[in-house]
Amino acid sequence: MKPELILTLIVDAGHAWMVAPYKVLEWLKIHKDISAYSYRQKDICFLEEDSDGPKLLEALNLININFKIKTLKVDRWSGRDIIPHYYLDF
Repeated sequence: MKPELILTLIVDAGHAWMVAPYKVLEWLKIHKDISAYSYRQKDICFLEEDSDGPKLLEALNLININFKIKTLKVDRWSGRDIIPHYYLDF
């Protein structure tokens, strides 16, 4: 049986973000395709649900990586108030 990647989807009343390590985005070669609607705190990225989260899932599917999504429901995700918008390492 192939190992599975466990992803977390943070969901609040108005939106959602897929959590992924920056290194995974680099490995999948999608790190340059992520928008400023997503967030990043050091090595952890919070991918906006409508545009960037699907990029991650599509890239995983293309190379046949099994994954599961755990949903974490919160009243309001405060990360958007304190975490910088997504940025690239140069």
